[in-house]
Amino acid sequence: MAKVSGPLFSFGASGKLANSLVFMKWKGIADVRQWLKPANPKSTAQVTQRGVMTDAVAQWHDVGITSGDQAAWNSWAGLQAKPMSGFNKFVKEYIRITNAADAWKLLFGGSAVAGAAGVLTVEVDSADEVTVVVAKYGTKKTLLLSEANLAFVAGVWTASIAGLSSGVKYYVQFTQVAAGIEGISGIYEGTAG
Repeated sequence: MAKVSGPLFSFGASGKLANSLVFMKWKGIADVRQWLKPANPKSTAQVTQRGVMTDAVAQWHDVGITSGDQAAWNSWAGLQAKPMSGFNKFVKEYIRITNAADAWKLLFGGSAVAGAAGVLTVEVDSADEVTVVVAKYGTKKTLLLSEANLAFVAGVWTASIAGLSSGVKYYVQFTQVAAGIEGISGIYEGTAG
C-alpha cells in the first residue's frame, strides 16, 4: 500500500499501489513509475558473478581485515570520483582482479611506522611468499610514485625505506603482481623517523 502525505499525486507518496504504480522520491524529486516485477536472472554468468561478490564479502569479513586495514581502504576509497566506502572499494577491486582471470591475493595487517632518522618501516601480511610484494609510497595519497620491494621475513612482508625526510607523513600502498596473481591493499600512513 502506498503511503501519502496530502492528497494522492500532490505533496508526496511512497510505496506500491496495486502492482501497477510505484511512488518514490528520487534525488529529492517525487516520482511515479510503472511497477515491474523484479527480475532474478539465473544465467551462468550471473550466478558466477554473484559467487564472486559472495567471495569478496567473505574475504572482508572472515580473513583477518583489521580496523587499520579498514581505515586504509577507507583512505583509498576517499580518493574516488564517486563516493564509496572502503568496503565498496575492496569489493570493487576483488571483482576487477577476479574478472581479469587473476588469482586474488589478500594483503592485510599493513603498517608504516617510524624507524631511525629518515626511515619508515613498512610491513604487510599476505600469507603467500611465492611472489614479490611492492610498497608504493609518497607524501601525497594521489602520488605514490616511489617503490620499494619487500622481503618475506618471519611470516610477513617487510622493508625499511631509508632516505626519507624525518618527521614527514608518508602514504603507502602494497601491491603484489605476478603472472596470474594480483593483490592490492588500501593506503596506510606513517611518519618517517
